Amino acid sequence: MGRQDKPGQVKTALPYYRGRWQMSQAVLAGQIGLSQAAYSDYELGRSFPRLDTARRLAAIFGVPIEVLWPEVAQSELEK
Repeated sequence: MGRQDKPGQVKTALPYYRGRWQMSQAVLAGQIGLSQAAYSDYELGRSFPRLDTARRLAAIFGVPIEVLWPEVAQSELEK
């Protein structure tokens, strides 16, 4: 298994939790004020959300932010 295939990594965590909530990318993107294309880039690891957007996604899924983006949460703790 490669690094991006492990649970908790950007490329797998977002679609996993979105699927558990049975939400389409378009519906979830609309809930956080983004286009479907912008949200898709998060799932594919092409871009990372701003911290406020990451917090909203974590709240929607009911998980701590570090479950979705361990590296983002750690960098914020170091500030």
